[in-house]
Order: sequence, then C-alpha cells, then structure tokens
Amino acid sequence: HAGSAGAGFRIIANEVKKLSENTHKTTEQILNNVNLLHNSITELEDDTKRNSKNLSDLTKETDNALERFNQVKNMNAGNDASVQKITDSINQNVKEINSIIEQIKQSEEMNKDNVNLFADCASRNQMLFNDLYSLVYEVKAVLQDLRSNQNQ
Repeated sequence: HAGSAGAGFRIIANEVKKLSENTHKTTEQILNNVNLLHNSITELEDDTKRNSKNLSDLTKETDNALERFNQVKNMNAGNDASVQKITDSINQNVKEINSIIEQIKQSEEMNKDNVNLFADCASRNQMLFNDLYSLVYEVKAVLQDLRSNQNQ
C-alpha cells in the first residue's frame, strides 16, 4: 500500500512543486509589475512636478504680460490726454489766427478807405493848387498891368 500512497504523495508533491513554481513566477511577475507601476508613478510624479513648475512659470509670464499690457494701456491713456491737449491747443491757435486774419482784413479795408480818402484829398489839393496858381498868375498879370499903367 505504501506504493500507491507514495505515488499519490509524489503526484501531490509534483503538483505542490508546480504550484510553488507558478507562485514564484507569479510573484516575480507581480514584483515586476509593482516595480513598473512604481517607476510609472515616479515618472508621473516627476512629470507632474515639471508640469506644475511650467504652469507656475507660465502664470508668472502671463502676470508679467498683463502688467506690461496695463502699463501700455496707461501710457496710451496718457498719450490720449496729451493728444487731446495738443488738439485743444491747435484749435485755440486756429481760432486766434482766424481772429487775427479777420482783424487784418478789417485793417486792410480801413487802409483802403484811408488811401482812397488820401487820394481824394490829394486830388482836391492839386485842384486847389492849380486854382491858386492860376489866381497868382492872374494877380501877377494884373499887377504888371497896373505897374505898366503907373509908369506911363
């Protein structure tokens, strides 16, 4: 009987040995998978840290860009105010120039009237001078006649 019991024991021992080998292989596979999972988690953690740093850097760059945009916006607002002041000044200068031009036109008109008046006066003076000259010539002729008559 020991022979059949020994044969059964050997079958069980072989099965236990196979089970042990399979368990050992499965344990190695699980250990390899755990190591792969650990490495993947470590890589994922490193990638997450890099992404977090990149996101932080990007946030800082975005904040800096927004600050520069705000500075440009403020400078543009200042420029707009300066342009408005210059525009107002130019408009005021144009009004003053137009006023001066109007005054010059009025002065030209007055000067034209004065020149015409002066020309009329000069013409009248010329006529009066001619009349006076004629009168003097006639008086001179009368005086010469009187002297001639007196000497005779």
